[in-house]
Order: sequence, then C-alpha cells, then structure tokens
Amino acid sequence: MMGGVAFVEAPIGLHNGPAGTPGCSSGVARHPAMTEPSDIRSASDSATRPASAPVTPIGDRWKWPRRLVMLGALVLGLAFSIYAIDRAPDTGSPPGAATDPAIVVQTPSPGAHVVRQTSVGVELQPGYDGRITVDGVEIPEDQMDGAAPAGSPAYDVRYGVRPNNKQHVSFTPGEDKVVKRYRSGEVHVSVRFWPIAQGEAASKTVSWAYFVN
Repeated sequence: MMGGVAFVEAPIGLHNGPAGTPGCSSGVARHPAMTEPSDIRSASDSATRPASAPVTPIGDRWKWPRRLVMLGALVLGLAFSIYAIDRAPDTGSPPGAATDPAIVVQTPSPGAHVVRQTSVGVELQPGYDGRITVDGVEIPEDQMDGAAPAGSPAYDVRYGVRPNNKQHVSFTPGEDKVVKRYRSGEVHVSVRFWPIAQGEAASKTVSWAYFVN
C-alpha cells in the first residue's frame, strides 16, 4: 500500500484475456483464430476427401429385378397351364362321335381337318354291312373302297361286289367316282349300317362332319 492506494494483483487465469475465453487459465489468452494442429488436419482432410455417393439400401437395389423375375415366372406358369389344358384328353365325345357298339372307328374323326382325297367312312364289327353318303351324294356300292366291280376276276355274283370287307364302309374320291374331290370347308357324311343277318330293315345311321383344307 502506497500513499493510501491499495494494489490488488489480478489472478493469473484472468489476466490479459477476455473473460470466459477457454484456455486462459495458463495466463495467456488464446486468440480465436489460433487452432491446434489436430484441428488443422481434420479441416484439411474434410476439404480434400471426395464426397461419398449416396448409398442405396439393398432392398431397393434389388426391388425391380426381383419383380421382373416374379413376372417372368408368372407368365411361364400361365403359358404352361394353357398348354396343359390344351393337351389334356377330352373326356367327352365330339359332336357326331359314334356311340353304337357296332362302330369300331370313324374316319376321319368328327371335326378333323383333312385334304381333298382323304378316305371317309367307318369300320364296323364283323357281321355288319352298310352304305355311305357324302354331302348328300349316295355312293354306289361298286365305288366304295374294296369293291370288285362286276366283270372283274374278284367279282362273285353270290357275294356281291364287296364279298370280304362288308364291315369296311368307306369311300375315297376320284376322277371316275360320283364325287371327284371334296369341296373346301365343312363336309358332311352319313353311314347307314345294319346286321347282315337282320337285313336293312334293322339299319341305323351315324352322321358327322369334317373340314377340308
């Protein structure tokens, strides 16, 4: 104390530095622009490091390929189902299909597509005979398949022109026949058949249609 004036020594931590400035406890106030070396390195690394590309979640990345695979599988499954249905055997008889036990097979089958010179008719059980009509034209017996015209060596008046194949009632068009060729489109055929032992009075008829390309 000199001349009545008292001197108070300021605390070292608060001398020459703004109040509350961090790092002043050492007695030296740190300028706001001063930084530690580690702070400089961090700032430099941040400035030179390339920006990272946005990360796409794995679920989103595979979303569309997965949808395309599922769509492809669905289309293949649908195509296979259609193919299986188309190839499945038909448990019902087509229109015109014969149900009489005397008929073994119809040629061509009802609804079939054939060429112009295809044979048409039925095969009957042994002991049956029949006649055939194509598009309203009755086919003479001597123009039916397997016939032996009168005057030929195979002809026998006792057994007629079809002595050995009466159960085969069929016809093939030709230039010397009443039907030279089938017309294009739908063709109708009917076969009248009967047991030989009972005669034509016991005859039945089966009719169907096929298509000529």
